[in-house]
Amino acid sequence: MCGIGVILMILKFPALIRCTPVLHGMALRVPLFGRLSLLLLRANFTRTFAQLKNAHAKTTQCLVLCRDLSWNYEYRAAVARTLLKVQRGEPLSRALEEDVDIFGDMVVHGLAFMDVSGSGSEGLIRLTNLLERQLDTYISAIRQVLDPLLVIFLGGVVGGIVFATFLPAIEILHRI
Repeated sequence: MCGIGVILMILKFPALIRCTPVLHGMALRVPLFGRLSLLLLRANFTRTFAQLKNAHAKTTQCLVLCRDLSWNYEYRAAVARTLLKVQRGEPLSRALEEDVDIFGDMVVHGLAFMDVSGSGSEGLIRLTNLLERQLDTYISAIRQVLDPLLVIFLGGVVGGIVFATFLPAIEILHRI
């Protein structure tokens, strides 16, 4: 019964986080999956930003769309703060520096380098590819840890089912 409760809680946890904005910040700080969420948010941000810049959209329009596409309220707030600073006239790289813990050093420094060098959307696409490779590497590392744990868990479940099935049969045989 307790196992079913844990499984249901794990399955309902993402929906609970989406409905409760207070939990969004905590979701980004969960040891294993928080970093995964941050990497995913950063990769989505840079990919969307690069595609919009490649379509010659203004930086403020790109930031508005990137803000609206994010599922995490804390990440949305960071993009909104950046948008306000850019609208006041600050360069994008300097506007991102305050929220370096959310955007990441690679994104902030990459955008600062692109501002200075004037590389434009090609540099953003390279940065996005680099972030996606980092995300793939992290997912592979998580899978190396979780795959054996999943096998052990499933072995326990199957063993419990076999034990629960054969225990009454063995008990009946002993009584005969």
